[in-house]
Amino acid sequence: MKAAKHILLLVIISLFTSSTVYAQWEKLIVNGDSRVFNIFTVNNNLFVFAGPTGGSYPPTQILLSTDDGNSFTNLSQSLPDSVTGLYTIEWHNGITFLGTDNGIYASSDLGSSWIKKNKGINSKYNYSLTSDGDYLYAGFTGSIYRSNDNGDNWEMLELPLNLQLELSIIRQIERSDSTLYVLSGNTPMNI
Repeated sequence: MKAAKHILLLVIISLFTSSTVYAQWEKLIVNGDSRVFNIFTVNNNLFVFAGPTGGSYPPTQILLSTDDGNSFTNLSQSLPDSVTGLYTIEWHNGITFLGTDNGIYASSDLGSSWIKKNKGINSKYNYSLTSDGDYLYAGFTGSIYRSNDNGDNWEMLELPLNLQLELSIIRQIERSDSTLYVLSGNTPMNI
């Protein structure tokens, strides 16, 4: 009898906690008929990379919500026509940085206007960005750059020869203390 009470109590607790957890989820409608590829939060704002339903990667639209996803503003028209693919976004020292198929762009007004920031970069496709507060890091095909002046000037990191041979597309860069972690293709590495 005691075991039955414990099982009944466990079932009641389980039902209560599962209904509480699932009750918090809500579907977010983004720009009508758009396919969402990525979502990013930057300084408590929600950025969405989207494209037409059935469209292929990379996404072509950048949308911004400043009200927890209740409404979205399409920021794509503020980008130059030469930008046709969006890959990554990062917040660094009060500036929003956008990695595209035409280099890096920066905005100090949450995407209402963008300035190209590629001085010193010899690559076009920027796949990843990360910040450690002091430096902004940018990953391209086979190379990693860093800037300590909010993207005004970039320097390419010198990598060991054996690592350079393994690098293809720098998909993700993360910084932890004095270590820079890089995801290249599908192979994580630390530098």
